[in-house]
Amino acid sequence: MITGFRHALGGYQSICGVLPDLTTMGKAMGNGWPISALGGRSELMQLFSTTPGRPAFFAGTFNGHPPTAAAALATIDKLQREPVHEHVFALGDRARQGLTALYERLGVPVVVSGYGSVFVTYFLEGDVRSYDDLLANDVDMFVGYRRELMKHGIFELPLNLKRSHFSYAHTDEDVDRLLEGTEAAVAAVLQASA
Repeated sequence: MITGFRHALGGYQSICGVLPDLTTMGKAMGNGWPISALGGRSELMQLFSTTPGRPAFFAGTFNGHPPTAAAALATIDKLQREPVHEHVFALGDRARQGLTALYERLGVPVVVSGYGSVFVTYFLEGDVRSYDDLLANDVDMFVGYRRELMKHGIFELPLNLKRSHFSYAHTDEDVDRLLEGTEAAVAAVLQASA
């Protein structure tokens, strides 16, 4: 769901060169509308049916719902015609580089991570190779600076390990505000804990 249209029209699987037996796409397909899709190899897809008793019964409230289908078609059209991914990837790169430099300047050990439009700062030292490594994240710092960010008009979900994303509506000015707000928020949390 997360790695669907956010990274490429063919999902992250197209970037990695993976051709799955079955794949799912979520609400990003409809730009936030309540929609999802299931697709895959023909012989597997033929097992799904809206008729009860068939090998795999498949039904849903919004199946074939015209507004959600229209939203998905409009989203796909925009992703094909406009430089959406190029734009959000550039913002993500700029944010990750800016956050890395900011924390180096502040002397705060972090791992700034993400891909494409995704960015997240983990307050820990060392490489992050598995979920177990993330358990060393300083939860108080992570949640604390995100709560402080709200005072600067920036909302990043104050929930441990939660990543953030840029959208096509964001601009370079938003990255500037993020970096300025993050520096002020982290400084406030560091001062309060000193």
